[in-house]
Amino acid sequence: MKIGFIINSLVSSKQKIESIFSSFESMDLSIEYFPTEYAGHAITISQNLKEKKFDWIISVGGDGTLNEIVNGLIHEDESDLDLPNLAMFPVGTGNDYSLSIKTTRDPQELVNALLLNSVIRIDLGRVIDKNNNKRYFINVADAGMGGEIAQKIATSGNVMGKWVYFKTILQSLFTFKRPTLHIKTAEKDIVTKVISVVIGKGISFGGGYKILFDAKLNDGKFFVAVIGDISILTYLIKIPKLLTGKRVDHPLVSYFHADKISINNVSNIDCYLEMDGEPSFSCPVEMECLASKINFLKLD
Repeated sequence: MKIGFIINSLVSSKQKIESIFSSFESMDLSIEYFPTEYAGHAITISQNLKEKKFDWIISVGGDGTLNEIVNGLIHEDESDLDLPNLAMFPVGTGNDYSLSIKTTRDPQELVNALLLNSVIRIDLGRVIDKNNNKRYFINVADAGMGGEIAQKIATSGNVMGKWVYFKTILQSLFTFKRPTLHIKTAEKDIVTKVISVVIGKGISFGGGYKILFDAKLNDGKFFVAVIGDISILTYLIKIPKLLTGKRVDHPLVSYFHADKISINNVSNIDCYLEMDGEPSFSCPVEMECLASKINFLKLD
């Protein structure tokens, strides 16, 4: 069995991960370690491991590392079913996907599951922008304040640490200009000013905001939350419910499921997206849920 560890070198070293898993290399396992050297490097590494027919790719990092790996595996051919299985060894600053699917930091438990080849087939989200550029997400995409926060952090020169994230959130609460978006699905047609439109396969984003409480990993649909033009005070009051995964009852907050969704910006205010915590396109965008695209490690 060929296993490749793609290691986000900003959060863990190759030497540390080698020391954790070196004792398992005698168990008929061929293990190789690949540290990232720059933003986007995990995309290239995962493409190479796919070509070399690795059985498993282990993402060592957070949601951003996992996002890059997914984009490397699937970007060239969405119909390709002969992909490496995927697992996550969560050591990043943002590990929201691990709140939707069980992961482990116990090396013995991880290796045992790899040897059993226990997997669940999961969905991915595809996003296409106005220039026909494509990007994929495995957990959550967020249009609005979350996208702006991701843009600010990416250009701040300090992308590490939850304190940077929460500081930027607090600043954005008072400075974010709310765009008016046209949100359309097969059953919904909404034009509204928003704080955020959150589209996901996982339940949590932003370091523990479980706003997508009814999201499923493999039901072929997104769960969508539209947070409209509510006041800052109302937003702050509702944060405990967002953190604990409870439905927010408010006329300007709505939820629905959809397999496809378009988001068009009908204001003169920029509206950015983030995907799995990484800054991405600006609206308008088209999104589609791609059912059963990746085998992910299933822990009992």
